[in-house]
Amino acid sequence: MRTLLAVMAIWVLFAPIAAADLVQNGVVFADLNADGVRNAGEAGLSGVLVSNGVDVVATDRQGRYAVATPSHGEIFVIQPPGYQVAIDETNTPRFFRLFRGAPPALGYPVPPASEPAPDSLNFPLTRGGPGSQFTALLFADPQATTDRELTFVRDDFLAPAAQHEAAFAVGLGDLINDDLALLPRYRRLTGTLGIPVWAIAGNHDLNFQATEDAHSLETFALHYGPARYAFMVGDAVFVALDNVTYLGRGTSTTPNPR
Repeated sequence: MRTLLAVMAIWVLFAPIAAADLVQNGVVFADLNADGVRNAGEAGLSGVLVSNGVDVVATDRQGRYAVATPSHGEIFVIQPPGYQVAIDETNTPRFFRLFRGAPPALGYPVPPASEPAPDSLNFPLTRGGPGSQFTALLFADPQATTDRELTFVRDDFLAPAAQHEAAFAVGLGDLINDDLALLPRYRRLTGTLGIPVWAIAGNHDLNFQATEDAHSLETFALHYGPARYAFMVGDAVFVALDNVTYLGRGTSTTPNPR
C-alpha cells in the first residue's frame, strides 16, 4: 500500500492561470544516456503526471500528454518514484518550461519572452533515486542579506550539511533577504551539496519592485521555475506551495497559519 505524504505546505492565494486556446503536446521519456534529448530507443513513460499549474494530466502508454498552454505560467513534469528529473550545473532541478510575454522592468533579471513552443515539449527522466527509506535535508530561512552573510551560509551550514548522505535538499523559503542579486551565488553554493536542491519561495524572495502579485516571483522563476509544484521520492509525495500574497508597494501578507 502506497503512502501519501504531503509536506512543505506553503500555498498561494492566487487567481487561476489564464490559459490560451492552445494545447501543448509532449512526451515524458526515459533518458537512458542522460543527455536531455529523446534518442532512438528511449521509450515514453506511462502514468507520469504533467501540470500547467492548474490542470494535472497523466501520460498515456506511449508517454504522451496534452495540456492547456498557460499565457503566463509554466508546464512542468512531476517527478515519479524511481526516476529523477534533469538538474543543471548547480544541481537545481530543471523540470519545467516557462511561458512568458514581454518581461516587465523589475530591477532584477526576469524570464525573457518565450520563444515559440516546440511541437513536442518533452521531459527527460533518468532512473534513480532512493527507495521508500531516504534522508533529505530541509532548511528554512537562510535569509542572507549580504554577500558576506552568504559566506556564513556556506561555512556554517552548507559545509556541515554536506557531510550527511542525503538524497536531496529543499530550501523552505526566504532563501535570501530581499536582495535578489544574491540568488545566483546562493544557487552555486547550495549546488556544492552534490544532490538535487529544490526551492520554495518565501516573502523575502519576492521582487518588491513588482507592481502586482503576478510578477512578484519573476526573478525566483528565472532561477527555480514554478513557485508551486510537486515531486515524488520513494513512497512520498512532496507538494511545494506558496501562501505569500504580494500587495504591491513592497508589502506582502500570509494567511493565518491556523
